[in-house]
Amino acid sequence: MLIFGSLLTTAKATGETCQTFEFNLRLRFEETIVFTGASPCFALATLTAKGSAAHLGEVSVASQDCVNVKGAFDAGAPGSNSFVFTNHLGPVRITTATGDQLFMTYSGSLSARDDGPHRIRGHFVITGGTGRFAHAVGGGTLAGHEDTIQVVFGRGVIVATGSISY
Repeated sequence: MLIFGSLLTTAKATGETCQTFEFNLRLRFEETIVFTGASPCFALATLTAKGSAAHLGEVSVASQDCVNVKGAFDAGAPGSNSFVFTNHLGPVRITTATGDQLFMTYSGSLSARDDGPHRIRGHFVITGGTGRFAHAVGGGTLAGHEDTIQVVFGRGVIVATGSISY
């Protein structure tokens, strides 16, 4: 949240008026995974999602994630039953019903579970946008779950909770 505070302070120092709102975006997603087995991304996950949030309305999201087994590329690291991910190839674009976009970067982990959906945890940072969100800044946490129907396909829900100023 240090980055968010610094960006907000900069906007206030230049005399710009900021609107801040609590961000609670709930997305239903589908994901297809392609294993590369090599650094820097053990797997690439292509994700599409739809959802809604106050101040945004209905939204759509498309993303590609770089996915690695936790510790996979660390020499001598023990194997784990969890994965780390980050968005790949630039910021993710969250497109609202009006066509305005928010730009987001994120990272987190997926912890595999035998007795139910896999658990997702992480953080996100808002890095700008288009239209009314052209100078947006913010950030927060990610939480959710994913069922992997097959090794290469999954469905789930993720919730991004935080604050955005624009």
